[in-house]
Amino acid sequence: MILSNQARCLRCGDEPWSAHRHDFRHCECGAMAVDGGMAYLRRIGQPSDIVEMSIVVTDEEYKALAEAVEDKTKNTLGKICNLARVLRDDMNINIGVNS
Repeated sequence: MILSNQARCLRCGDEPWSAHRHDFRHCECGAMAVDGGMAYLRRIGQPSDIVEMSIVVTDEEYKALAEAVEDKTKNTLGKICNLARVLRDDMNINIGVNS
């Protein structure tokens, strides 16, 4: 399961992310782009210009995260996406990185 579809452009430093299927987003300089949202990962541009930042988890990992953040008043998927981003960005823990 794709929780975050994002990449960094090494030319301009921009980090575009794709929110949904067919949400095609270029970086600021246009050297690369991301597409696919949570449905698929698509990259446009030279691989040497792209640092993959997507977060992809297995069904088992998703289930474990869902159980860890279960709260009947909030959307589980939204909390898991936020948790995964915090793990990646703030704690430098890369879970299920698709490279």
